[in-house]
Amino acid sequence: MERFFTGKTIVAVCGMMADKEYGQYLSITAPFFHTLIVTKPCVPRALGAAELAEEARLYCDTVLTEPDALKAYERALSIAENEAVIFVCGSFYLASEIRPRILNKGNAGE
Repeated sequence: MERFFTGKTIVAVCGMMADKEYGQYLSITAPFFHTLIVTKPCVPRALGAAELAEEARLYCDTVLTEPDALKAYERALSIAENEAVIFVCGSFYLASEIRPRILNKGNAGE
């Protein structure tokens, strides 16, 4: 991230499964994020947003919680500036929930 996004504001939306090494993942990725919005993918194995936020605060100064994945992405859009980068990370389940919204952004007149 440092190599490709130097000088850019990075806003991330992150949701993970409870049975994954989320602490280790966050220790590697979260220090690069200016704002991290934690959420909960819509699957039974998902880690709760509050629990993920607690761990994320160890590595990122600005951590927000939004349990609904699409609302978390919308929040990232509202926070991100023109030159900001938005990451959706942590789980393919999360990415699959948000992907249709990303793909339809250009078609929605936004």
